Amino acid sequence: MKKLILLFIFSTFIGYNIPYSSAQEQKDYKEIPGYIDFDNLDFFKDKEKKVEVSIKAPLLKFASKITDKENPEVSKLIENLELIKVDVYPIDTTETDEVKSIVNRISKELESKDWERMVRVKEKNEQVEIFTKFANDQLSGFVVMAVSKKEAVFVNIIGNIDPAQLGKLGGKFNIPKLDDRIFETKKK
Repeated sequence: MKKLILLFIFSTFIGYNIPYSSAQEQKDYKEIPGYIDFDNLDFFKDKEKKVEVSIKAPLLKFASKITDKENPEVSKLIENLELIKVDVYPIDTTETDEVKSIVNRISKELESKDWERMVRVKEKNEQVEIFTKFANDQLSGFVVMAVSKKEAVFVNIIGNIDPAQLGKLGGKFNIPKLDDRIFETKKK
């Protein structure tokens, strides 16, 4: 509860202290190469999200400034991000296979759009897919899709991403399935 209150105060402070431009000048994240729109998945249309996080560039830049002294590496990574989006949906065991099929379909779409699969874990009741997108030799998009018996998790991070720092971001924002070991494995 304490974290929720602090988050509310922090969000309110940001809302009043960061100047926003008109709607026409607002950034269209859909135009950034690493963006994936998980909001239009028909299966989840009538489901309420268990967790919904959407942190845009102005708040990320502010967070970068306030964390600079305590953790300069994470601060630098956050400063270069445009959006962190996390959606977690509750599902039951009867829906697991259908949600896995949705994840498989999205995975094929990502591969057809030059996303690179980093990690795939398939087990009886769980599946994890992690993809990266490069634009101009820069990591510009990161996607995690995870399905278990109880929930489906969709994560999209866009901006100029430093892979060596990305695992640290998961700890900072409690994003599931981001782990330094993933990136160490990929480098080998």
